[in-house]
Amino acid sequence: MLSVAFACGLIVFSIEAFAGSVAQPQITKLDNGLKVMVVEDHTATLAAMDVWLRAGTVNESESSNGVSHLIEHLIFKGTTRRRPGEMDMEIESLGATLEAATSKDWARFYTTVPSKHLDKAMDVLADAMMSAQMDEVEFEYERAVVWDEIASAESDPTATAFALLDATAFTKHPYRFPLEGTRESLTKLGRKDVYDYYKRYYVPSNATLIIIGDVLFARVVESAKKYFGDWKGGAFPITQATEETPQTEIRRAYKKRDTKLAYLVIGYHSPSVASGQESSAMDALLTYLSVGYQSWMSVELKDKLKLAQEFAGEYLTHRDPGLLALYAAVPPDKVKETEDLILAKLKELSEKPLSKSDLQRTKRSLLGTYAFECETFSGRARSLGFYDAVGNYTVAVEYEKQINSVTAEDVQSVAAKYLKPDTRTVVVISPEAPPK
Repeated sequence: MLSVAFACGLIVFSIEAFAGSVAQPQITKLDNGLKVMVVEDHTATLAAMDVWLRAGTVNESESSNGVSHLIEHLIFKGTTRRRPGEMDMEIESLGATLEAATSKDWARFYTTVPSKHLDKAMDVLADAMMSAQMDEVEFEYERAVVWDEIASAESDPTATAFALLDATAFTKHPYRFPLEGTRESLTKLGRKDVYDYYKRYYVPSNATLIIIGDVLFARVVESAKKYFGDWKGGAFPITQATEETPQTEIRRAYKKRDTKLAYLVIGYHSPSVASGQESSAMDALLTYLSVGYQSWMSVELKDKLKLAQEFAGEYLTHRDPGLLALYAAVPPDKVKETEDLILAKLKELSEKPLSKSDLQRTKRSLLGTYAFECETFSGRARSLGFYDAVGNYTVAVEYEKQINSVTAEDVQSVAAKYLKPDTRTVVVISPEAPPK
């Protein structure tokens, strides 16, 4: 459920979504199929507004890889009513900014504005969802920007390691594709390909509008009908991706890089959001292993043994089964030792429950993180939108309760079920090939 990657307890590589103790939203659906969620909170005169689409890498093929991310770059670059740059100018004139994000399962477009300006912001966001033009000049410019992003990611050994993990652990499912696409796929994509994808997936029945803040439900619904009511599009079934074949062997991948450190990632196929309690237990397991200065990787690999100069844990909660990954940047001659230590710890966790004190500390760390994330209206909107996009928004509402209900035996169970040593994928980026 939790999607997070931490390094050294301080450096954050990526935070996909944290669920929080958010209030039950009021929900309605417009005649065109758009779901509208509203949480009234009058503690500040602000309103967070999100639009979530179930349109990410999971909807792509090898030839269309990168199209979802390209839309993120292009959607605010002009509509039938606004020229390039005008959307940003309008939102900035309200003291806010337009933001966007894309992931494996979803795309998110959002802003937080003074609540008195919500209608103005809603007009801008609705215009982008319905009428983005993506003209050829803007398309060519943004494609070049994404090429630069790909080059930047390829020069980052950590990003390279995680991308190689996806490409190695998944052989059929589109989760194997990089978010930005590849040079080859972007070269083949044309403006028409991107626009056609936008018109197919950016339809109201595939979207959720979320408003949290100093608003009234009835008033928001009225505005949503005004600005989003003309959004056209029929019923849209969620894409069923090719099911991944269960992994029954160890897979290894290595890339040579002229780096001082070796970058090790060990990954395991892990439960989807639909697994319920298993996913909550996996969140707790990841937190125990890798989140914060009291985590096992911090105490053992970094402080005690002086092996890991950086460390991270990642459990990306997807609509379909994803991956749990453990990452460590270590001296090149310490790769095998580090891998063996991690495997030994995972074996221990699969055979023996966490102690009461370790479980309590883990829950405090996990719930403290989500509480911090959900201090803002935008953070709460992200929790609701994320879980609505990958499964069911109620996970966000009930997350604290679910984590509190996790037992040491639950953690042991998911470790034993999913973290089997002969089903792991091991990726190394280093100046020399590691011993096996």
